[in-house]
Amino acid sequence: MRFSIRFVFALLLCVFFDSAAFSAETQKEKSVSLDAADESRTRPPWALDDVVVTAKRIPGLQMDPHSIPAHITVIPAEEIARTGARTTLDVLQQMPGVSVLDTRFGMGADGSVNLRGIVNGSRSAVLVLVDGIRQNRVTGDEVHWLAIPVNQIERMEVLRGGAGTIYGEGALAGVINIVTKRGGPRPLGGDSSLETGSYGWLRSVINAGGAKDAWSYNFSVTRQLWDGYRDSTSSRASTVSASATWTPRPETSIDMTTSFHDDTSHFAGGLTTATVERDRRNPGTFSGFFEDKIAQFGATVTQQIGEAWTLVGNLFARQWDEDITTTGTFANIAPSHGGGLRAAHEMGRDFWHAATVAGFELFDEKATTGLRTSTLSESNREGGAAFIEETLKLFQKWVLTAGVRYDKSFYKEDLAFPTFTGKIKFSGSSPKVGLNYLLNDTASTYVSWARSFKAPNIDDLDAVLPPFTDSVDVKPQVADTAETGVRWDAAPWAKFQGAVFHTHIDNEIIFNAGTFSNQNFTTRRVGTEWSVHGGRWNDRLLYGATYALVKARFSKGDLTGNVIPGTPEHIITLRASYRIAPWLEAASDYRWVDTPFRINNLANTLPGDIYGVADMSLRYLRPRHEIYFTIQNFLDEEYSSFQSSSGTAVSTGENPAPPRTFLIGAKVKL
Repeated sequence: MRFSIRFVFALLLCVFFDSAAFSAETQKEKSVSLDAADESRTRPPWALDDVVVTAKRIPGLQMDPHSIPAHITVIPAEEIARTGARTTLDVLQQMPGVSVLDTRFGMGADGSVNLRGIVNGSRSAVLVLVDGIRQNRVTGDEVHWLAIPVNQIERMEVLRGGAGTIYGEGALAGVINIVTKRGGPRPLGGDSSLETGSYGWLRSVINAGGAKDAWSYNFSVTRQLWDGYRDSTSSRASTVSASATWTPRPETSIDMTTSFHDDTSHFAGGLTTATVERDRRNPGTFSGFFEDKIAQFGATVTQQIGEAWTLVGNLFARQWDEDITTTGTFANIAPSHGGGLRAAHEMGRDFWHAATVAGFELFDEKATTGLRTSTLSESNREGGAAFIEETLKLFQKWVLTAGVRYDKSFYKEDLAFPTFTGKIKFSGSSPKVGLNYLLNDTASTYVSWARSFKAPNIDDLDAVLPPFTDSVDVKPQVADTAETGVRWDAAPWAKFQGAVFHTHIDNEIIFNAGTFSNQNFTTRRVGTEWSVHGGRWNDRLLYGATYALVKARFSKGDLTGNVIPGTPEHIITLRASYRIAPWLEAASDYRWVDTPFRINNLANTLPGDIYGVADMSLRYLRPRHEIYFTIQNFLDEEYSSFQSSSGTAVSTGENPAPPRTFLIGAKVKL
C-alpha cells in the first residue's frame, strides 16, 4: 500500500510538470451566470442550484440538475446564514427527509444523520466528504460535526440513494458533500463575527481571503464555548482552516486545503423517565468527557487537456485522536491517508453529448482502540476502488446514466476484545443506471436503480467492551435502491421536487441488545420525499415546505414486519422568511418528527416520541455589517432526538434536548 500511495503521488507530479506539453484551450461556459445579489434572495435552503458543479467530482464539469437521476438538495452559504443555524447539524435537519440523532445533547458534535431511515444507533450510513476528504472514521463511521463549523461552509449538497459510484464506498443512504469557503474577488477581504447566547454560548469567527494574480486564498478561525444545558456538560472548541489555489495557466490549477480542530466536551448520560420528569438537567450516571484532535490536509491537481479531457488527482492525510473518560480512559487513534486519480472526457454532436468519468482510489487507514489501562486493539485497513460512469444525452430530451464501482478492503486485525488476530477481506461492486426525460426547460422526470456497498467498520468487528460478544463474522452490507422522481419549476413562486424510493438491504448491521452483538439482518425501506419552495412579491416573501415518509421494516427472519427502531417515519419541515424592510428580515422554521420505536427496541414494545421544534430569527442587514437575533426551540418543546433504550426498557435511554435558547450576534465585513 505504501508503494501504491507513492505511485499516485509520482503520477500527480508528472501530470503537473508535463502540463506544458499540452495544447489546451479554456473550457467554454456551460451555464448562464446570475447576479449574486438576486441569486441569494431566490434560493431558499431547499433549492437546487442551476448547476451542480461537483456532480461528478470533476471541477469545471457542470451538469444541469434535470439530467441527474437522483434526489439532490443544495444549500449555499447565503442561505446557511439566513437560517440562523448554530451548527452544521442544524442546517442538515432542515433538508427534506433528514433527521439528526444528537448523541452529545445539544452540542452538535457527534450526532448521527438519519437519511431515508438508514441509521444504526450512533452510527450513520451516509458518506460525508469535506473538500473531497472522507470524514467518516474507520472505527464506527462517526463524523465529528463540531470540527466542521457552519460558518466555514461555502456549500452543502445532499445526494440521496446510490451515490457511491463516484463518491466512494459506504454511501448506503447517500452522500453529504461539503465545500468550504475559498478566496474572494479582492486581494483581501473577509468578515468577523461574535455571537453569544443562553447557557454560556459564545462563538467568535474570523474569515479572511482574496485573490491576486494566479493565487486565491482563504483563512478561517472559529472559537466556540458553551457551558451546556445539562449539568456537567460543556464544550470548548477551536477550528483553524486554510486553503490556497494556484492557477498558473487557465488549464491548470492546484488546490490545497488544511485544517486543525481541538475540543474538549463534557457530556451527560442517559436518564430514566422518572429522573427526566423530576430534573431534566440531571447529568445521569454514564457521563464523562471527550478530548478530540483532528488534523487533515488535502491537495488536488486539475489539468484541462484541450476541450475534451480533464484530469484530476488528489492526495489526503487525516488523523483523529480521541480520549473518552468515563470509568476509564478509552483511546481512539485513527490516522488515514490515500489518493486517487479521475479523468473526464466530453464529446458530442448536434443531437448527442457524452461525458465519461473514470478513476481509481487507494487508501490506508489504521485504528487503535481500547482502554488506556489495558491492551489496545489495533486494526489496519488497506484498500482501493476503480469506477467508471457514463452520461449520454440524446436529442436534448433523454439522459442515460450508467456506471459501476468495485471496492476491495483488507483488514489486518489484532483485537483485544473479542480476541482475534488475523486477516479479513471484503469486496463488492456498486453498479447504477438511470434515465431522465426532459419534458421542457422547467420540468423533468427520472427513474434509477443503484447498488451501494459498505464494508464493516471496526466497531462492527470489534465490540470493544464486555459483555458484547464476538462480531468478527459480520458480512458487508449491500443496498439496492430503486427510485423515481420529478422536478418542476412551475413558476418563481412554486418549484417542486419529489421522489419515491424502495431500498432493500442485504446484511444490514444492527446491534441486537438481546444478544449483545452486532448482527446482519435483511431489511427494506419504502418511502417518499417531497419539497416545494418559492417566493412572492419580488421575493419579499420566501417560503418552503418538505415532507418525508419512510416505512422501515425487517423483511426476513423472526423479526419480519417489525419496524426498524430509531428510524423516523414522518418528517415535516416548514420555513418562511419575510423582508419587512430593505434592511430588516424575519424568518422562522418548524420541523416535526415522528419516530415509532426507540433505538435497540427490536421487539417494537417501546414507542418513541413525537416532537415539533420551532426556531425564529431576525436580521438587521447593512452592506458592511449585520446584527441578528435567534430563538431556538421557540415553543420550549421538551423532547429528545436520541431516543434510546436497553432493548426491553427505557432504562437510562432519555436524553433531553435543550429548551428555549436565545442567540444574538453581529457580523462585520472587512
